[in-house]
Amino acid sequence: MEQQPEPGPDPPDLGPPEQLTRSTGAAIGSSGRTFLALYNRDFRLFLTGVFLSNIGTWMQNAAQGWLVFQLTDSAFWLGAVGFASALPMLLFMPLAGVFADRFDRRRLMIVTQVAQTLFALALAVLAQIQLVTVGLVAVIALLSGLAVAFTVPAYQAVVHDLVGSKGLMNAVALNSTQFNLSRAIGPMLAGVALGVIGVAGCFYLNAVSFFAMLLALWSIRVPVQTSMEPVGSTWRRLAEGFRYISHEKSVRLLLGLATMIGVFGLPFLTFLPIFAVDIFHSGAIGLGLLMSATGIGAVAGALILASRGDFRRKGQFLLGAAFVFAAGLIVLSQAKTLAVGLLADAVIGWAMASFTAPTNMLIQKLVPAEMRGRVLGMYGLAVMGSLPVGNLLLGVVAEQTGAPAALAIGGTLIGLFTVYVVLFRPLTRVLR
Repeated sequence: MEQQPEPGPDPPDLGPPEQLTRSTGAAIGSSGRTFLALYNRDFRLFLTGVFLSNIGTWMQNAAQGWLVFQLTDSAFWLGAVGFASALPMLLFMPLAGVFADRFDRRRLMIVTQVAQTLFALALAVLAQIQLVTVGLVAVIALLSGLAVAFTVPAYQAVVHDLVGSKGLMNAVALNSTQFNLSRAIGPMLAGVALGVIGVAGCFYLNAVSFFAMLLALWSIRVPVQTSMEPVGSTWRRLAEGFRYISHEKSVRLLLGLATMIGVFGLPFLTFLPIFAVDIFHSGAIGLGLLMSATGIGAVAGALILASRGDFRRKGQFLLGAAFVFAAGLIVLSQAKTLAVGLLADAVIGWAMASFTAPTNMLIQKLVPAEMRGRVLGMYGLAVMGSLPVGNLLLGVVAEQTGAPAALAIGGTLIGLFTVYVVLFRPLTRVLR
């Protein structure tokens, strides 16, 4: 195993969880507590704000996919809009990681949340006055994606800032829980809202939901980073991040697996409108149920991880989850009924949470504190920044062969790569 640098210092341990106050950056005390990160008041506020905001975001995602499919009746355009929303993550996520290391993370997130609020309002107004086109949807998706790209590394690093290393696995799993619970609730609400207040109403609700996140950010106190450097060091620090990853085998393997799932797996969400309308004949309600099933499965996986705490054999666990993810995609691709599709989506959701939470936690623990934002930027690039490539690639395949065939190909490639890692690049041995 290659020598890993020691993580940076944790925030100060201020005693057992029941004694924690709103003091900035209080590390979690007793490692035996279930859901111990929730004893940190600032983390609770942060998690609540993110959860409410994510519900609105998932409502908008479902409504946006429905709108694009209604405007174009095209799998290609679904993939193209997905490409536009994720392209900034592909182009700017590493730079966003540098920003997360250099600038105050809380203030950076406030700026990005305000921007996303304005973009949601713009889309809502255009839809309400019936001037929306697929081109305008793509442009707004591109701008929103740019704001998200500069949010993700800072957001993930703030979780560590609030709870420290002792509570990190629990905090990451709880964060995954809220994300996927919002994935279950948001699309379900969107399925109802589309029939009641239309797509414009869904976009307005998303704009309102960002105020929950802004209120949380104004209310919490995040420790000031000790790694911030003077202006003028951005590109040097970006190069340092790439050099660090090139020399760390364990980090490279984790990022490689995450990239495969990002390119060939996560785009399945983009094509769920096709399954809802053309295969399962279930309309907007069916689309909401399919997206919610993914969230419900992911919530189950994340809660199991949160209750287990900092467990051993994470490498074996995340490899198994990657293989289950691949199998779930193949089952979904062959589904002919809504019931089978819902079951497959739930399995995919469980596998997705069971892969991403341990991977995120391992990356944060493997890297030194001064490199955390940059490496998390690379991780965001692997998982989310690779989405434009996957959306465009699988969108072209789906246009030619159908969405089921595209998902089957993606699942097969993920499964083969996972087998390759198990046989020839033993991740469990590297991470031991």
